[in-house]
Amino acid sequence: MDIIPPNLDANSTQVDVTQACSLRSKKISCVGMVNSEVKRILLLQCALVGGAMLIGLATGEGWGIVVSVFLGGFLVLVPSMAYVKVAYARPHAVPSLLVKAHFFAEAIKYAISIVLFFFVFVIYKDVSMLGLWSGIFTAISGYWFGLLIKN
Repeated sequence: MDIIPPNLDANSTQVDVTQACSLRSKKISCVGMVNSEVKRILLLQCALVGGAMLIGLATGEGWGIVVSVFLGGFLVLVPSMAYVKVAYARPHAVPSLLVKAHFFAEAIKYAISIVLFFFVFVIYKDVSMLGLWSGIFTAISGYWFGLLIKN
């Protein structure tokens, strides 16, 4: 049986989730649940890109490949952080608004990715394609490893 918070009426578009969770159970921690999971995945992505940079340094190819791996990770991490900021700006709203926020955040993520990808090739002429794509795939794999790794 769900308990409806006393401040929720028929015209309300926002629910005080903190109050609803505290009414349901003392064991449930609803505040920050999504943000801690997202933070964990972003940190995992940073760690994986850092490991790929160390592997690139260990190959003996010089700093060019390390910078390229960093830029590849940068191309994934910056748009991901922008997505998080836009999509989770209003964590407790009507589901239709949340879906719209996620679609808008995804559009922003794609736009930032395209702009950053363009600037990588304009600004850094000595980019190693192997290093760049290795950084990109390493950072993207953080999403999948984040789903597989239990807390």
